[in-house]
Amino acid sequence: FIFFSLLGWLTAGGLDRFHSEGEIYKRVMIVFPFYLFFAIVAWMIQDYAKVILVDRDLSLFKAIGQGIRFVFSHFFSTFFLYFLNGITFVFIFYLYWRTPTAHSMLLALIIGQIFLLFRIGMKMVNLGTATLWYDSKTV
Repeated sequence: FIFFSLLGWLTAGGLDRFHSEGEIYKRVMIVFPFYLFFAIVAWMIQDYAKVILVDRDLSLFKAIGQGIRFVFSHFFSTFFLYFLNGITFVFIFYLYWRTPTAHSMLLALIIGQIFLLFRIGMKMVNLGTATLWYDSKTV
């Protein structure tokens, strides 16, 4: 809601007043990094709350509170871990979309299947690395 409102403020008067898509794109690129940062922080808190919920067998709200505290007390290391996981995902995504499908159907099929498996496994990788990092910091 906050980012939608901010984008609405940047495009006040409606999109018709812009002469090209480039002007709209510039405005969106102002808001997008902030949205991405806050979304990543929310995902980090969610994943660490899941790890704490399972590890300590707490209530949901206590686990969320401890997840928030853990993420912000180890912010740079947890953010860097998510950054590395995200860069790996972006690399596989790039390989998938750069595959010439008309020229080599078999290569496109193989990379497409790897991409699907990687998307499914990405959540497990995030939770697994979060669990390992959480265990190393709380021992």
